[in-house]
Amino acid sequence: MGNVRSYYEILRIAPEATQEDIERAYKRSIISLREKITAGNPPPPEMFAEIEAAFGTLRDAQLRAVYDRERASPPTIMTTAAQMAPASAPPVSPPPAFPRSGRRDDDADSQPRELHFAFHGSGGEYFRIWIVNLVLSIVTLGIYSAWAKVRREQYFHRNLTLDGAGFDYHASPIAILKGRIIAALLFGAFSASQHFHPVLHGVIALIVFLITPWFVYRALRFRAYNSSYRGLRFSFHSSYGEAFKVFVGYALLTVISLGILTPLWIREMHQYVINNLRYGHGELNCDVRAWSIFFVLLKAFFFIVIAFVLVGVSIAKHWLPPSIAGFAAAVAYLSVFPYVRMAITNRVWNSTLLDENTFSSTMRFGPYLGIVLRNLFLTVMTLGLYWPWAKVSLARYRAECTGLTMVGSLDGFMATAQENTGAFGDAAADIFDIDIGF
Repeated sequence: MGNVRSYYEILRIAPEATQEDIERAYKRSIISLREKITAGNPPPPEMFAEIEAAFGTLRDAQLRAVYDRERASPPTIMTTAAQMAPASAPPVSPPPAFPRSGRRDDDADSQPRELHFAFHGSGGEYFRIWIVNLVLSIVTLGIYSAWAKVRREQYFHRNLTLDGAGFDYHASPIAILKGRIIAALLFGAFSASQHFHPVLHGVIALIVFLITPWFVYRALRFRAYNSSYRGLRFSFHSSYGEAFKVFVGYALLTVISLGILTPLWIREMHQYVINNLRYGHGELNCDVRAWSIFFVLLKAFFFIVIAFVLVGVSIAKHWLPPSIAGFAAAVAYLSVFPYVRMAITNRVWNSTLLDENTFSSTMRFGPYLGIVLRNLFLTVMTLGLYWPWAKVSLARYRAECTGLTMVGSLDGFMATAQENTGAFGDAAADIFDIDIGF
């Protein structure tokens, strides 16, 4: 076989290795590659392809037998056999290789697997982190908030798992703090300019408006780069022009259309975030339709109208006391926002792919509304102390309702070089209250 390494040499095992030996060697190889990625020294993609091809062949008894026969046969014998084979005899195919998507196209035994996310945190654990973050942020006049953010993100990332493996968050508090200082100075200049001259204030307001898409773009790059799954970091590939088109262009169209194009703007924002996200070489693609978002907003609008009409009639006809009718109207109004968020989230993730692998979201309005209303009530009654439990309960429900139908192996995604991104965009997005969370 010339100088080409055999699959046994790639996995560093003997030809007589058992299935357990093969699986252990594969795991060792993957762990070694992940450690190199984490250390900032990603190996070439060919190494992932070799390991995946070796494991995919040797773990299959039939493919391994064919591969062993080909290794044992001298080239001349193989050539002679090929020449002597009758025309009707099917040729012996070489062991299948893995394409870049992480699945084996020729593996008939590879069946889609239903993987589900899970969140393993608890309200009590997060309360201890939250209360320390809150106290230290107040004592340090906000300086500790950068460390608080890293601790919060690490807790929620590390307690979120998929297929038994957890996510992680790697941002540096110092990088976040530097970005926040710069963003705070910019925001301070914007606020102070209104006391000097209205023209100056208008000019600075226009500048902030024009660079806001840059904040969004940089924040998404920063957050993606500092998030990882199985040691492989995410990345975000976009440009200021794309962000400007979505967050300025479509926003202006929505205003000009008096809100009629709001579903289109919502669709574009979600697609901008998801379609520019990468996991290694794997590409995410969201193809949610604007009309499906339009129907969600239309149903919410009619629900509010009908609810307030019924409340008005009830008060006019004295069917209900005004206090009870007002409470019913408030509950109806507050119920609309969870419905819109839940319904759009379902539609977005049910329309999203990671290469050929499909996401799913199965949140239901009843359970979701129950969690939201309970969290709101208990947070108000405890003067905010229930907030950590509220965050954890929502994270757990969303994770339980989110899945990934996987073809092949998650380990098949190969690492790509990651760019070093700054924290300024992320901090500016926080200060200017831009909701761009994944």
